Amino acid sequence: MSGRGYLLDCNTVSARFNELDTVMQRAREIPPERFGFISIITLGEIEFGHARNVSTDPVRRAEFEQFIADNFPWVVCLSPDTARYYGAIRAELFRAHGPTAATSKKNRPEQLCDRVTGDSLGIDENDLWLASQAVERGMVLVSNDRMARIRDAALAAQGLRIDLWT
Repeated sequence: MSGRGYLLDCNTVSARFNELDTVMQRAREIPPERFGFISIITLGEIEFGHARNVSTDPVRRAEFEQFIADNFPWVVCLSPDTARYYGAIRAELFRAHGPTAATSKKNRPEQLCDRVTGDSLGIDENDLWLASQAVERGMVLVSNDRMARIRDAALAAQGLRIDLWT
């Protein structure tokens, strides 16, 4: 295992809460001091989901919130250095997949596309921040999102390992 630990994306936290077999098996293989890391961005995504889905079962929601508190005591916050890694990874993405200056004045990840097929890359802004935090701290990012283009850009910019557990 490389890095200082495993930074978990929302979908992995949810899969762990729901005790998905593949995630549970991988979690058992990792020493607890390297496993319980989630990003402040992941917590924000979870809170957004709870606020947006007001019809969610309040008992289940409370169980999930307690699960987060009990199992993920280490929250990785953004630091000034995170911005440097974010800028490098995002710049590499735009070098490889961005619109030309003539066609766009905005540099939004949603504009990134495969230059051969024209298909959208479907890059999420929060995934860029999570990848930046993982690179900054030498952590493995665990996500169900493939993030292939982010991984490629991060490798060119700084280096990133992504594990898919589901």
